[in-house]
Formats: sequence, C-alpha cells, structure tokens
Amino acid sequence: MIREQAPAKVNLSLHITGIREDGYHLMHMVNFSVPGLSDVLDFEPAPELELACDAAGVPSGKDNLVYRAMALLKKTCRVDCGAKVTLEKHIPMQAGLAGGSSDAAAVLRGLNRLWKLGLSEQQLIPLAAAIGADVPYCLVSQPAVVTGIGEKIERLGAFPNFAILGVKPAVDMATPEAFREMDQIQRHKPYDDRALRAALRRQDFDQLSRCCCNDFEQIVFKKHPEVEAIGSAMREAGAWMARMSGSGSTMIGYFKTAEQAETAAARFKSPQNIVFTAEI
Repeated sequence: MIREQAPAKVNLSLHITGIREDGYHLMHMVNFSVPGLSDVLDFEPAPELELACDAAGVPSGKDNLVYRAMALLKKTCRVDCGAKVTLEKHIPMQAGLAGGSSDAAAVLRGLNRLWKLGLSEQQLIPLAAAIGADVPYCLVSQPAVVTGIGEKIERLGAFPNFAILGVKPAVDMATPEAFREMDQIQRHKPYDDRALRAALRRQDFDQLSRCCCNDFEQIVFKKHPEVEAIGSAMREAGAWMARMSGSGSTMIGYFKTAEQAETAAARFKSPQNIVFTAEI
C-alpha cells in the first residue's frame, strides 16, 4: 500500500486578472500549504478504478476530482490495471482550502508511484491543469506565485515565517458560482505584484497586510457578513492580517507566533465553526 498526504492550500493573496476566450479565468495568487491540515489517501492495486471515502457528502464517480484524476492518468498513460484509492477527509469542503484539488494532486503522485510510471513533476503538471486550476499548485505544495489558469508556478525562495488561525463558519461557497458573480461586478485587470514580492523578501508584515487582497471577499462579505466579522475579530485578537482563502468561506488570521494564534483560537471555538492553527 502507498500513502500520500494532501495538505490544504491557503491563498495569501488572490486576484482575478482576466478571462480567456475559452472561459477559463486568469489568476494571480500567492499560495502556501498547511501540512498540519491534510487529507490522507491510500493506494493499493485493484482490477478496476475504485474510490472509497469516509466522509458523507463527498461526490462519487466522475463528479469527484479524485476519480477524474485516476481516470485521466490511466487513459493518458494507457495503464491496463486499476487501483483502489481510500480517501480520509480532514480538510473541510467548500471552504476555499482546495481540499478536492489537493486530493487530485495526491492521486497523480500516488498512482505514479503505484503504477511505476516514472513521470516527473513537470510531466504531471499538464495533467493536473486539465483537472482543475488549483491542482498544479497542489502537486508542488510549496510557497509559490501562481499565474495563468493555475499552471504557471514560481516557487518563492523567500517566504516569511508566521502562524495562522483558520476559522470556517457554517457557510459553504461554490467556486463556480463565485466566479460568475465576480464576472458581473468586476472588470478583471492585470496585477502588479512588485510591492508584494518586495514585502515577502523583507518579511515586512505591515506592507504585506496592505498588499495582500482576495477579490472574492467583496462578494462573500456582502452575502455573508458573519465571515467578515470573523476577520475583524481576528485582528482584534492580535492578527497582523486576516484574509479569506479562495472563494471562502474560511478566514485566515495571520499571527507572528504560534502562541498568539492558539490564544486567539479559543475565541472562535464553537459547534458551528471548524477551527485550526498551524505554523508556516
């Protein structure tokens, strides 16, 4: 049996910079992964493609990114056997944390090993891009600037150390719907990231708090003010920045130390919220 971890992805910054003629959105994102919050996938030989998951509400069959990744790799590489993938979910769904995309990336890595295909990361990235915009980054899972439709990944050599507090309220956001709403209210334009890159190199938290933005916040906060309120409470609790990840609804509070993040987490623990902390 082969095991792969699929860590959650967080957007430090997210801009929609255009739309291609084929309808795909162009993005500028600064991403990092959260190893402390990961799904777990086990791979074993099987006659056909099989997917088992311990979580209710996870799509099955061709509607699942995991299954699509399995089928695409099998078809592309002309593999004549199957595999059973067992998925243990820990990343909350519809949270802006790319759980499904990270699972799909883990499938590409895991089946590449199980089937002994010998594909490099660069060979897997085009397959990942065909599955979903976040899947190429999730193959890399290191701090990076991500552009294009998600397939252009530039690893960041300098990235600040900080701690995060994540809070997902009982609000689910569907990414396709969020993109449609953004298209109606925003004229997407290129993003000049020079100030953001300089702040990252200097580990300048004050400048980062001014540079980092998530375009989706303008629609999510209007529809769900309780999400914005979580960010405000995080800043009151000592966060140097609070930003939504992806299309939401998880808010990420950024703290200078793990102790600060852990202390702030106590304010948000409730049956309605999913709360996690991590050091980056």
